[in-house]
This record gives sequence, structure tokens and C-alpha cells, in this order.
Amino acid sequence: MHWIAVCLLGVGFVSAAAAQTAAFTCPATITVSETAAPLEGWAPEAASSTHRLKMPKVYNGKPGGEEYDLKPDGQKIVGKKTVFLWKLSDYRDLNLFVRCVYHGTSATVTADIPANLSTCTATLELTPKGEVVGRSEMACR
Repeated sequence: MHWIAVCLLGVGFVSAAAAQTAAFTCPATITVSETAAPLEGWAPEAASSTHRLKMPKVYNGKPGGEEYDLKPDGQKIVGKKTVFLWKLSDYRDLNLFVRCVYHGTSATVTADIPANLSTCTATLELTPKGEVVGRSEMACR
């Protein structure tokens, strides 16, 4: 019994250490629920759908208040993907947050970027016209 408790305690420490080193990221997908506004003679039906991450947008300020869209500090092309970089330490005079944008929906999610993180990257696959396609990734460290 004592050995099991020690093993579980050890797993807890490993999990906590892994969580501390894990990158801050946008959720890879979100589920959106929607219902049509009622129309006379019609019954609205609810639906839900899952949407993949399209791109992150990094901001100074507060979501829904004064917010300033921060352009990436750099970018590089790696194969078919473009990697964008934000140097967060250059913008820490105000709160920093990320707005995660998803394919096929106007629904977004936002979160403050923890103060101990210094960079964010977004890896996007772009068409020649600059449209985001394929699988996108984002990480702040």
C-alpha cells in the first residue's frame, strides 16, 4: 500500500514538472454550438461543430476593451510553412493576451499570456495569396 502511494506521489511530481515546462498554446480545436433565431412558422434546431485552429493573434491590453494588435517581430519560411515570431518582452508595458481564431467560424477564445513567457511562435501554411490553410500550431515559451 505504501509503495502505491509513493508511486502516485512520484507521478504527481513528474506531472507538475511537465506542466511547468509545457508551452502555452491555443486549443487545437473548439466546439461551437449555434441556434438559428426563431422565425414565424419555423422551429430552430441547435447544431454544434468542431473547428481547427487557424491562427493566433497577439494583443496588448484587455480583451474587449482597449486592445492593440501586435504584428510579428519576424518570420521565416520552413518548407511549405511560415513561422511567425513575437518577442513578448518588448511589449510587457501592458497586459498581453492571445485571441485564437478558428477555421470556418467567427467564434474565438482569448487568454492572458503568462508574464514569465518571452516569445510566441505561430506556424501556418499559407497559400500564395496569404490565406491560411492546413494545420496551424502556436506556442509561447
